[in-house]
Amino acid sequence: MNICIITAFDTNEPRVEFLQRAFLEAGHSVIALVSDWKHIEKVKRVEAREGFRLFHALPYYKNLSIDRILSHINLSKKIFAYVDKHHKEIDLLWVIFPPNTFVKDAAKIKEKYPEIKLVLDANDYWPETMPVEKTKNLWPLTIWRDLRNNHINAADQVVTECQLFEDNLKPLLNNTPSKTIYLARDIERPVLPEQLPDDRITLCYLGAINSIIDIPRIKEVIANIAKYKPVTLHIIGNGENLDQLVDAAKAGGAAVLYHGLVYDQAEKKQILDQCHYGLNIMKDTVVVGLTMKSLDYFACGLPILNTIKADTWKFTEEEKLGYNIQPETDYEQIVSYDMSMRENTADFYMKTFTYEVFKENVLSLPVFNK
Repeated sequence: MNICIITAFDTNEPRVEFLQRAFLEAGHSVIALVSDWKHIEKVKRVEAREGFRLFHALPYYKNLSIDRILSHINLSKKIFAYVDKHHKEIDLLWVIFPPNTFVKDAAKIKEKYPEIKLVLDANDYWPETMPVEKTKNLWPLTIWRDLRNNHINAADQVVTECQLFEDNLKPLLNNTPSKTIYLARDIERPVLPEQLPDDRITLCYLGAINSIIDIPRIKEVIANIAKYKPVTLHIIGNGENLDQLVDAAKAGGAAVLYHGLVYDQAEKKQILDQCHYGLNIMKDTVVVGLTMKSLDYFACGLPILNTIKADTWKFTEEEKLGYNIQPETDYEQIVSYDMSMRENTADFYMKTFTYEVFKENVLSLPVFNK
């Protein structure tokens, strides 16, 4: 089978690489059509990975901007024009969205060439995940939403990165099958630290420091822990709200250690192994069931302090992976710390988020078995 994978964001490429690897191991041929604009760094990309083809995207420098929307529309036209031209070489089209223009343009390809199998893979949920609660149901965001909602049923298969997205999309799907396939890491079961310092609580914030994290809530959590023990906060990442996070953490009573961007897994684990918990705290208005940062925590066997609803809330509670933060949270229990949570977290990672689990879930889809 000749498979074509499409994504607009380099941040999706770990998923694309796993898809590519799974398809190649199963004997399929694969090409990935990707943007040449790096979403986080906001710079042009000049080199592509093996099996990837770059398409020029118009630059944008703000995540909430007309320039970004125009860039996505333009990129979608270019990529799907290529698909149209090469349709005879494609048996299956795997489209990761957003941008939601990809859904509309993929649906056009499916209508024009019904023999091509179409998988639509929801890796985010625009505009619902945007921190603009009062305007989500207003024009023009409703147009952006409808690009997805009005065309997603063209797919032969819908895939989502979390159960929350699947539950939200199911009413639109009629008889189209859907399946949650979680993000994954190709990391063996982590070797866990035997003990942690007892004279303080050490936390880590990992990931983008942007407008959807709940900085006042992080400050509140730190302040509540600091009533019982001193707090140290390690920060791995960068973003427009870095200074706000640092100032809030210090105001809450934490000593802050900033590591910048850390890509090396061994270096990242060395930092996380010093910590009692990872912070997984976003604004309540954000519609998300699983974050990439929580997956990074789990892959290192690090329990979390969590406010993400749906998938992660359920996992944390049922599998004892840390604590869900709510008004009645017992911070004295958080501070007392139970090392068995690290074993729970490592075990849960192994049964849920490894590459082998990902590959099995992908290749079991009906589009590969008809």
